[in-house]
Parts: sequence; C-alpha cells; structure tokens
Amino acid sequence: MDKQPTVETLMTDISQHYLGYIIDLEAFSMLFRPRESDTEVIQFERFDYTPGNAEQIYRTITQCAQTNDPAWSLTASLVFIYLLRTDQLMVMEMTDGIEHWFVKDNNTGEVFDFDDRSTEGPNKAGQETARPVNADRVTSMPSDASFDLLERLQSSARRYPVDERITLANHESSDFMAKKRGMDYLYQNGVFGKFKK
Repeated sequence: MDKQPTVETLMTDISQHYLGYIIDLEAFSMLFRPRESDTEVIQFERFDYTPGNAEQIYRTITQCAQTNDPAWSLTASLVFIYLLRTDQLMVMEMTDGIEHWFVKDNNTGEVFDFDDRSTEGPNKAGQETARPVNADRVTSMPSDASFDLLERLQSSARRYPVDERITLANHESSDFMAKKRGMDYLYQNGVFGKFKK
C-alpha cells in the first residue's frame, strides 16, 4: 500500500516552488529566468548544507545588504536557498502586515534573517507566527535582483541570455538544457580531459 503524503510533506512541496528553476549538474548549477522571448541563465556553484557553509553564506549575504530595497529580505532569503543543496530550508513570510521574509530550517527551527538591522535582535514573535511563502504571494521565478546578488557573491558565476524561452513546463525538453547536460556528462567522464571546479 502506498504511503500517503503528510500535511508537512505537502506544505514543503508547495512552499518550495522556487526550487523548480534550479538545474543541478555535476560541474555546476544553473538558475533560469524565462523572459518574454528568451531566457536568462546564471551558472553558479551550490554548496552542501552544513552549519559552516550556511554561516559563511549568511555572513557574506548580510555584508551585501541593500537597505534601500524593500524586497531585500526576500531576495537575500531566496539566494541563500539557491546556494545551499538541501530541502530543509524554507522561505517564511511574516503574517503581521509587514513585508518581511526570512529562511527557516524545517528540521532544526534555526532562523536566518537577512533584514535584522535593529539592535534589539530579530522579531521572535513575528518569526513564530510566520508562514511558508506560497506561489500566490511571491512569484517562484527568480528575480533580476537575485541574479545580481548571485553575481556579487560569486565572481565565477556566468550570466547570459539563451535564444530559447525555457519555462518550468518545457525545461526537460529544452535543446539548450539537453546540450548543457550532454557537455556536463562528457566532461565528467573525461572525454575532454577531467573538468575541475
């Protein structure tokens, strides 16, 4: 008998809608943004979710804080999740009328809040009543600001347009993605010499 999904599993699947735009290959990862007639892609490196990696990425992102951007906490939260390979992290949204987002570890309850510029510490009451971000409140497609921040964080990131409109619905059959997967496979198997990160 098939095991029925739990409410927690369904909530995680719904709430992590923004992960659908990441393609992980052996050598690198890609994030794509469909535009009107083409697609913008950024190649970057993701890291295993460890306490050390999470802390380092958190500190690096907070040093790039955009205090004049009202959506900074959302951009920072999404980029944090893009950079870490895990399904434990979720973007949370405050429910008290303030547009504020942060990241929460579903397993440990640890919070990564990128918009805490006050000296009083994070808004604990707001964090306790926050809910996972749903696709009807925040678009799942990566923003231009997310690509900008990824470029600032990783000098090795490569951002470029693709003359094909790639979406969540067609990315599995995309010619561009098929070529990238093929090249990644060949490099990893030493056809062109061993690829180094």
